[in-house]
Amino acid sequence: PLPSMPLRVSVVPTALLRRSVTPYRSRELVAKFRIPPLHSFSTTSPNMAPPKAALDFVDFVNDSPTPYHATQCAAERFEEAGFKLIRERDSWSRIVQPGGKYYLTRNGSSIVAFAV
Repeated sequence: PLPSMPLRVSVVPTALLRRSVTPYRSRELVAKFRIPPLHSFSTTSPNMAPPKAALDFVDFVNDSPTPYHATQCAAERFEEAGFKLIRERDSWSRIVQPGGKYYLTRNGSSIVAFAV
């Protein structure tokens, strides 16, 4: 499981914000009403595993430092899912069939996938 990150919230009463406050005084008020780290809370449980889709997305991002890597990674995933590579210059009327799943790339930096 991934560690949870505490969410820190600054609380300043709105009555204080309505007054004319100089920038120095503003910093002083925010510091005065800041919740200390011991009172911070987490929005996730440290015992709760992230969803598989989130972990898959993190893997995709880590494997894709450039658009070219992202295109290659996506193409591999489409192949695994049963999509077939087609080329823009091919005659699609001979290739594309009802119920088929296809993808194409352009310049190695973009990808389009579709199902019929």
